[in-house]
Amino acid sequence: MGLFTPAWKSKDREEVKKAIWKTTDIKKLKEIAKHAETIANTFKQGGNSGYNHYQWRDISSYAIKEITDKIENITNPKELIKIARTDEFKEAREAATKRITDANVLIEIAKTDEDGWVRRAAVEMINNQNVLIEIAKTDKSASVREVAIKKIIDQNALIEIAKTDTDNGVCEAAIRMITDQNVLIEVAKTDKNSNVREAAIKKITDQNALIEIAKTDTDNGVCEAAIRMITDQNALIEIAKTDTDNGVCEAAIRMITDPHLMKQLLLYCYPKTRLYEAINKALNHRLPENIAQILNKEEHEWLKNKFTYEKKVIGGEHYSTDCGNEGYRSDTIIKSGLYFPPFKG
Repeated sequence: MGLFTPAWKSKDREEVKKAIWKTTDIKKLKEIAKHAETIANTFKQGGNSGYNHYQWRDISSYAIKEITDKIENITNPKELIKIARTDEFKEAREAATKRITDANVLIEIAKTDEDGWVRRAAVEMINNQNVLIEIAKTDKSASVREVAIKKIIDQNALIEIAKTDTDNGVCEAAIRMITDQNVLIEVAKTDKNSNVREAAIKKITDQNALIEIAKTDTDNGVCEAAIRMITDQNALIEIAKTDTDNGVCEAAIRMITDPHLMKQLLLYCYPKTRLYEAINKALNHRLPENIAQILNKEEHEWLKNKFTYEKKVIGGEHYSTDCGNEGYRSDTIIKSGLYFPPFKG
């Protein structure tokens, strides 16, 4: 390194970091950050910078982090407002915005800054409902709209956003803030997007509505979401018996907590059918103890024979061991289906 070369241009990354940390002047830190970013871009385009692209980006990031740390210690409101309005570094504007208490300035930044993260920081500090609704409806960034939505209490505005926004995440954010059960049910039944319907379902408490959705929605994922909200055990049994999709059947079976109803389902089921496979998967191929305990010996033996079977695995696969043994595996008979714990009487 030359006699007058700044320390932050050292080829030793740790030395560069130390030099940045020792710099107290924000203006100087900006020069370092811009210089490092320029070299990083040059390297990316094929130039010979002496560092790789990512190392120079790291140096720029270190300098910017020092800038934001120093801004967090500024207490002069006018200085903070000036930085938030005019600084060329978006990170600096964001850091300053987070420390501003002037509501009018925050609204101005939320509506005019070109960077979404800066606008988002301003929105997080705003409580004016009319402004939040306006931002939630008009900001070009979905993440900014979502932040605004989380602070809105006007149910009509939330309903409008949930029904009209083109971004699924924004619609879901609005739905999570809606408390009107009738609106949630309407969205869950009619919205074209399955993710939005699922978001609405998670807030519905009406068991009849949930059962209807579970039985009628054309998307299996939505049906399963509704099933996970259902507590009516008889309805779950009916869905398990009648639905034509294995995943939906499994979801219903997993929600059945009444061992006596589960026992009835086991007795009802026929081997090698859709329901038979769904039960095996839902119970993870093992009969729960609370069901085994209510079976008499005859039921236990009958169901065990019904839900377990032998499967032949064809051999021929070559194997070798660390001890030097090798050969070909022979045919094997394995037990499959549902495991039944021994009958305890």
